[in-house]
Order: sequence, then structure tokens, then C-alpha cells
Amino acid sequence: MKNKYDIITISHFFYPRVGGLENMAFGIAKSLQKAGLNVFAIHAGETDFKYYLEGFAGESIKTINLFNNSYPITGLRFIYKIIKLLRSNPDATVLIHDRHVLSSVVASFICFVLNKPYILISHTTNSNYFKNKLFNKIGEIFESIFSQFVVGKAEKIIAVSKTKAKYLENNIKFDLE
Repeated sequence: MKNKYDIITISHFFYPRVGGLENMAFGIAKSLQKAGLNVFAIHAGETDFKYYLEGFAGESIKTINLFNNSYPITGLRFIYKIIKLLRSNPDATVLIHDRHVLSSVVASFICFVLNKPYILISHTTNSNYFKNKLFNKIGEIFESIFSQFVVGKAEKIIAVSKTKAKYLENNIKFDLE
């Protein structure tokens, strides 16, 4: 089976949504495409749409978004689309962006079940929005447990900053070499 895509990038949100991760994910996809690779970007979004942008293809899967549309809650359609994409591109390299724990856990779990290695692009691992201290603590515990799964199953990790690398070393106990 011949791959249609060389690179599949999975993130919580994506360009044209404005934000640091979104711009970085877009820049990585654009750079990989300019290097001659066929790239597909799949991500959560506020609406469903497919696109072809700056030389690469992508798809936004509508999700429920909490906290002023800043935290996606992925569902079965998001899971189905990722499974279908990975199965139809068995040799593609997978990049998972970890900004929000739920989308990265879903993507990494799918890769784990399909025995598909992935590269984790680690932006931030804790992203609580709760004002209540108890809920914030519960969120931190939830994210630390599941972040360890995402980090631990990655074939390779690229931390986007020295601060993030230090966080992974100190809190997840993961040595980036």
C-alpha cells in the first residue's frame, strides 16, 4: 500500500486560529511540505472543513470546545478520522502536538493500539482553566497521569523550549538526552 501522505500532524487546533501552538503547527507543516514531503494536518475545530493550504492538505473535525472555545473535547468522529487516516497511510510519520492533554491522549492511544510510532512535539503539559483550587488540583493530577502516557509512548520528543524540556525532566521524569 502506497502512502498518500508522508507526514500526518495531529493537534488540538490549527491555523487560521491564532495562537502559539497553532502558528507553530502550521509553520512545521509548511516547512515539511517545502522540504518535499506530502503533509496532512488533522485537528479539532469549531466547524468541520477540509482544506488545501500552502501546499498541504488538512481537515478540521468539529469538537465540543470548553473555556471560551479554547479546550477541545474530542469525540468519536475525531477518533474515527485519525484511525482511518493512519490505517490508509501506514508508513507516514506521525507528529502529535501536546498542548491539550485530551487530544494528545486520544491520538497517542490510537497510535499505541495501531502499533504506530509517533513523535511528540511538546508545547505544554499542564493547561488547567479552573478557578476553583480543588478542581485545579484534580485537573493537574489528571493531566500528569495522562501526560506520562503520551510522553512515555512517544518514539521521540521535541520540546519547543528549554523551559518545556526542564518541565518534562522534573515533572514527568523523562530524560530528553
